[in-house]
Amino acid sequence: MPSVLAPRRMTQWLNPYSPVLLGAIVALISLPLATSEELLAADSYRLEETLTDSDIFGVESTISIKGELLTPQQETAIAHTLEVDAKLRYVEQRLEGAGRDARAYRALRQYLDCKATINVSDNQVQSILRPERSQIAVHGNRQGLKRVSTEGPLTRNELDLLETPGDSLAVVALLPERSVEIGDSWSVPDWALQMLTATDAVLKNEMTCTLDKVEANVAYISFKGSLEGATGGSPCKITVEGEFTFLTDLKFLKKLTLTQTEDRSAGPVSPGLKVTAKVSLDRYPAVNPDVIPENADELVPLQPTDEQLALELVTPWKFSLIHSRNWHVFQQTVSSTTLRYIEDGSFIAQCDLIKLSDALPGRHVSSNQFQLDIRKSLGGQLSKLGDLEESKLDNGVITYYVVAEGKARELDMTWLYYLTASPDGKQTSFVFSVESDLLPQLGDEHQQMIESVQFK
Repeated sequence: MPSVLAPRRMTQWLNPYSPVLLGAIVALISLPLATSEELLAADSYRLEETLTDSDIFGVESTISIKGELLTPQQETAIAHTLEVDAKLRYVEQRLEGAGRDARAYRALRQYLDCKATINVSDNQVQSILRPERSQIAVHGNRQGLKRVSTEGPLTRNELDLLETPGDSLAVVALLPERSVEIGDSWSVPDWALQMLTATDAVLKNEMTCTLDKVEANVAYISFKGSLEGATGGSPCKITVEGEFTFLTDLKFLKKLTLTQTEDRSAGPVSPGLKVTAKVSLDRYPAVNPDVIPENADELVPLQPTDEQLALELVTPWKFSLIHSRNWHVFQQTVSSTTLRYIEDGSFIAQCDLIKLSDALPGRHVSSNQFQLDIRKSLGGQLSKLGDLEESKLDNGVITYYVVAEGKARELDMTWLYYLTASPDGKQTSFVFSVESDLLPQLGDEHQQMIESVQFK
């Protein structure tokens, strides 16, 4: 019966002379002994950040960029020395994503400091994020993180300042999706390197990370990668290399050092670049988490709207408008600004803004004079001039609108002319130049810009 047999079976194991126990001992001592290296290698680590509402991090990042800026001139290019020193300091809360891969990354940031000093040859420019635009929503996107201010439209300069290499949210995407042991390597997904480098289109890319060592709950990971593609319609080659640390007990990415090189050809909206960027980043539990509001998730929609992505242009003559991110400042003087519209890397249209002389209130350029000026400007290129349309915006600004058609360099062209005049006599003219076949791609971009104009 079981109650009687069970003790006897147990005594067989407890008896040191039991044949069963002796056989087990022989089997054990015949096994090869594991070395200390093998025992260490057997440890695996899950390098993964988990999302919790209480995880709010402080982030400090310094960026140094050195190299050459290449401006095309006829058949050659002029090289200008370029040096950029930037400092970013912010508090960040990561939020639940809007999908898989790049869309899984979403965050709200409160910038405490965001500025850069830019030196091009002998010219120095200071760039700074306005305090009234310092709360930034960040959305994961394969072509690069999308950043918008929850407080209103950013300027192009502010957006460029925020789009620095080695972003703290993009770097988290380099972590492995599986447990790894010391010495293990893993390939970074294509979308993660593209997002990290903010490249519009990719021809080929590869990136590998390696867990080099773990000491005192700190994992050290090295990485190296390269990419060929295009940004802003300009071909580019990028390499990245560096190291980051991950705290295995607290489960977050702590520090990053990154070197990124870029060789970019001149494009329709930007000069060429041959630069090296060095990034040093540190993350830590925020000492002032209260700067992130409790309704952070409500402030950061799953995807930013076109209205939230729109940018503000303020000209040197205190004239402003709102435009989509497809418009890029190409040239600017004290009395003129040239924008170019780029879609999927292709040049679609150009917009020239010109400050006109101030007039007495109500005495702006007449409709007849405006049409005569258009005819004179286009000369023999003009084949058809449409009727003038006059309207008034809600802020009292008077607008004229005329469509002209013709040829330039054997291409069928359409020119969209606007005059905007404030009630007190300030005036700015617009001309949108677009190949007639590309007019549908421009859509109503010109109308949206005109409806947003403000004379300050």
